[in-house]
Amino acid sequence: MTDQHAENTSPVVLYSLDQFQVSISDEVKEHLTRPLQNLYATREEAVKHFQRMMDAMKRPPIQSVCRVNLIQSSREQVMEGIRESLQKWIISRGGDPEQMRVRVHPHPQLHDTILVDVIPKDTTATLDKTIVPPKSTDTTLFPHWPTREQMGWPMSHRAILCDRFCGEAVLRGSDIFVRGILLADVGIVAGEVVAVYAHLGDGRKVARGRKLEEYRGECLFLGLGTACCSRVDMFRWESGLGVTISPFPWDRAGPSMPPLSGILPNAMMPQNLPSIVVTHALQPEPNDTILDMCSAPGGKSLHLASWTNNQATIVACDRSRRKMIAAGETFRHAGATCITPLALDTTSCVLQLSQDAERKTVQQILSSAKPSTKDSLLDVKGFYPESFDRILTWSLTQSISGDSSNKL
Repeated sequence: MTDQHAENTSPVVLYSLDQFQVSISDEVKEHLTRPLQNLYATREEAVKHFQRMMDAMKRPPIQSVCRVNLIQSSREQVMEGIRESLQKWIISRGGDPEQMRVRVHPHPQLHDTILVDVIPKDTTATLDKTIVPPKSTDTTLFPHWPTREQMGWPMSHRAILCDRFCGEAVLRGSDIFVRGILLADVGIVAGEVVAVYAHLGDGRKVARGRKLEEYRGECLFLGLGTACCSRVDMFRWESGLGVTISPFPWDRAGPSMPPLSGILPNAMMPQNLPSIVVTHALQPEPNDTILDMCSAPGGKSLHLASWTNNQATIVACDRSRRKMIAAGETFRHAGATCITPLALDTTSCVLQLSQDAERKTVQQILSSAKPSTKDSLLDVKGFYPESFDRILTWSLTQSISGDSSNKL
């Protein structure tokens, strides 16, 4: 029996955001609870503290975080640009700026960081506790599917199912691009309001493009959105928006989060706060020679360039050539001329000195390296010991930011 078949024979389970629980093994739970017992008089209080932590893990932060590219702009200019863009966004979605207040303010400690939130006038009306949207009509759209209501699916709205990573992005304010959609009800047309769900399992085990009634698995209700194209185009297009998510709290689970992707793309970057703290912890200085051992997609390398105002030598590496080619384009658009992208495995890039070999600096190695015949990346085999003033390693990045997407 294949994994695909096993996925399709499991029952359908729909969760609300309140019902959903992060699952960990008893062994891990005990390991994480034990240190908390030092903070409380009883084990019961420590267990309650741990449960509050687990409940918080399933919810996105109430604020979005942006880092300013100081090479191209100032924090004040970016803040004004974000305010203007989000006011237009609220109006374009049929909202009233008086009912949805945009707050854009500087981080109190980090000089290059901006906090963004959207504060609705009514914060109580959310879809956190339900698995279906409120009925918009008494007319059922699914006379051909008599068991649909028993399975928990909405009867007044057609629905789409996106993958887990797309669902996480939706909770952080993103709209849904077509490649993130796994399944959809038949008959969806552009402009139609649809119910949005996120598959909680491995999206690779779901046959993309099938009808929703063929779905078997567990999913989370995210709220309502508006289809940007027909169902046919959702699975025919290679790129583009599939569904725009409603910004209003009464139409979605979780807080009202603004979509920041594409706003001032070269002047600022949406980035998780722990990832931003990495450069603040490293404290680079102008004229430093810096190695980023696991750079792709390049956000932290860009932060190093912004911090030093392009006055450092930054070598950005990753084993994936494809990722570093894309990162190089990002660096170029951001004006980060001090970054050199390399496709290099930094776990085995230390050059050994021999008696008759001349030890070269990082700058000498880079200036003498030739571009690859395949692409524009320089052909560099490695560097000599103690060549860098500062090194951003995966272990530092992981311990501070928790970002394990680019393990070496």
